[in-house]
Amino acid sequence: METERGGDKAGRQTEVEQWAKMLARRLLRKSNDVVKLAYLEGDTLSEQLDRLDLSLLNEFKRSANGAVEIKLIDRVKALGELAALLERSTPPEDDAAQARTQADSLYQALERRAGEQSYD
Repeated sequence: METERGGDKAGRQTEVEQWAKMLARRLLRKSNDVVKLAYLEGDTLSEQLDRLDLSLLNEFKRSANGAVEIKLIDRVKALGELAALLERSTPPEDDAAQARTQADSLYQALERRAGEQSYD
C-alpha cells in the first residue's frame, strides 16, 4: 500500500507540473494572432483560422456594423492561479531547491517577456 500512495503522490505531482507548464507557456505567448483575427474576413478567415494561435483569446465579438470586441485572458489572474497551483503541490524537502529554481526561472522569463511588450 505504501508504494501506491507514493505512486499517487508522484502522479499528482507530475499532473500539477504539466498544468503549471501549460499555464506558464500560455502566459508567455504574444497576442499578435488575436489581433490578426480581427482583420480577417470571409474566405481568408476560414483559410487561416487553424493556423492562428488564439490561446490568449477569452472572448471575440464582431457586430453587424463591423466593430470588433476582443477580450484576452487576464495574465495577472492566471499568474495567481499558477502560484496557487504550485503552492498546493508542495514538493518533498529534497525537491524544494529544484522547485525554487524552476519557479525563479519562470519568474525571470515572465519579467523578460513583460519588458519586451509595449503597451502603447
